[in-house]
Amino acid sequence: MRISRIGLNSSYSFNGYLSAGVRIGYQRSNTTLKYHQNEKALPNFSYAIDNNRQIDKERFNITPYMEFKRTFSNKNNLQASLGYTYYLNVDHYESEFHQDYRDIKNSSAYQQDFKIIYSSFIYEYQNRYFTELNASFEGQAYSSEPNDSTRYQPVKYNVFNYSLIAGWKLHNETFLSGASGLNKLIVKLAYGKNTTMPFGTLLY
Repeated sequence: MRISRIGLNSSYSFNGYLSAGVRIGYQRSNTTLKYHQNEKALPNFSYAIDNNRQIDKERFNITPYMEFKRTFSNKNNLQASLGYTYYLNVDHYESEFHQDYRDIKNSSAYQQDFKIIYSSFIYEYQNRYFTELNASFEGQAYSSEPNDSTRYQPVKYNVFNYSLIAGWKLHNETFLSGASGLNKLIVKLAYGKNTTMPFGTLLY
């Protein structure tokens, strides 16, 4: 197996509060499988199959994003983020069979696209009370070639997810400052919707 991989992660801060960046990744792998198979069709008749299979896989992702962080009056902390992520997964298969003096070639390709627009807003007061709002719109498409009855037909899914969270950092309260062995204690109340994609998310 041969694997080629490249990645880039870059960010820039404009004024100490606002920053932007991009993450890019690409990976390609190549695998060759060879095997000899004996098949028995009838009690007194058997034949051999020589199979050579070439598998090429490509993975690409890009994520541009923006983030804002600022503290007001040493009491109010504000964080916000907005980003877009795109994943592309492509698999190519090339097969060659030699069976009963016949050469058979077969090829196929599968492609998966995954896109997500996400945003987050967090407000915190005195490092004790906080609210958080998250929202994302996700889309996924899956296709294959050739598109016949024996393979997957092109399908697309789009979902909208969100969550609203209210929390209390009890470990920062004065009445728990003397509690030994207590590092973190947070109470949260959350409401939202989280839909799982049918094919999952192929990350690397």
